[in-house]
Amino acid sequence: MMGRWPDGTPLRPGEDAPPQHASAGGHGVDNTFGFAAKDPEGYGCPVASHIRRANPRDALPPNAELSRQVSRRHRILRRGMTYAEGTDRGMIFIGINANIARQFEFLQQTWLNNSKFGGRYVERDPLVTHGAGTITLPRQPIRRCVDGIERFVTMKGGGYFFLPGLKALEFLARL
Repeated sequence: MMGRWPDGTPLRPGEDAPPQHASAGGHGVDNTFGFAAKDPEGYGCPVASHIRRANPRDALPPNAELSRQVSRRHRILRRGMTYAEGTDRGMIFIGINANIARQFEFLQQTWLNNSKFGGRYVERDPLVTHGAGTITLPRQPIRRCVDGIERFVTMKGGGYFFLPGLKALEFLARL
């Protein structure tokens, strides 16, 4: 569902285990890869997985170069930190971007929550959307559809916070 191994390394075609060179926690993992050339059908990393929806890189139609341009326009800096306290478990997520509508809200509406993203039919991002329910795993000779995925992410709160840019900080410093 994530499109990554538990250590954060991206899934790639032909790999049955994470590469030995990957570091713990996914830090230092090479994220400068694409999907179009080596995994267009999603055999290594499913098209419906979170990583491909949140940053499709070069996999959007009509071609890889235009897809890279579109993906860069909608990128956000994302970080998550897990926590466990007693029986409470969860993740604190932060997304940093310059334009909330063009970046975060676009990702949520157009790529993550779009049931037809990547040529799918009735699938949403299995990690963060309400009522995801299904994910298709491309396989040969026949794909595997996993149904009945229950929602396991429940948002407990959120907020939009203003982080001023350098010019604004310089202005504030002169006051």
